[in-house]
Amino acid sequence: MPGSGSQDHTVQLWDPISDASIAKLEGHSHVVTTVAFSPDGLCLASGSEDHTVRLWDPISGASIAKLEGHSRLVWTIAFSPDGLCLASGSLDSTIQLWNPISGASIAKLEGDSGLVEMVAFSPDGVHLASGSGDGAVQLWGPISSTSLTKLKGHSDWVIAIAFSPDGLCLASGSCQDRIDICFRLRTYPSEYHSSSTLSYGTYFKCSHVLSPSIH
Repeated sequence: MPGSGSQDHTVQLWDPISDASIAKLEGHSHVVTTVAFSPDGLCLASGSEDHTVRLWDPISGASIAKLEGHSRLVWTIAFSPDGLCLASGSLDSTIQLWNPISGASIAKLEGDSGLVEMVAFSPDGVHLASGSGDGAVQLWGPISSTSLTKLKGHSDWVIAIAFSPDGLCLASGSCQDRIDICFRLRTYPSEYHSSSTLSYGTYFKCSHVLSPSIH
């Protein structure tokens, strides 16, 4: 079921077969800039120029929660793979992490410069990547709510980011460069931890993303 946000302040749900409108979700007081479904499809999130994120039941069309924490427009949102965390990026240069079940704020991530254009979780949900107006890609630990590293390679706003299916590579595209910067995230055994640790910062320029599965 596709969902769309509009300048008329509403979210529309559509029948992908008939192209008919199924429901109009009303509640935002300004332009709806972004929408995203939870992995199980049972929750729809929307971000708006009214500085809020709203959660909806796509089946009933009911509003579930209004999430307030940003001081400027919300530009991008993404659910974690397990659906237990929702990230929202804003023109206020922050990323808010939310519990989509309770609607509670989990953490505020600060460190990006300018508008946070994109957020994306790694396939295992252990890492969160953000692209911003300073041309950098930031990697975060959403569980610890800490910044892990800043990956530099673009000269303009980063408007697209995506992890490879194995989570070991991150592709990003910018507004002006119109070329993808692919960051290889190498793993190596950790002496003190049972899980692997990532080393960051290796990148190369490529004219296309790594595979058709990365958009």
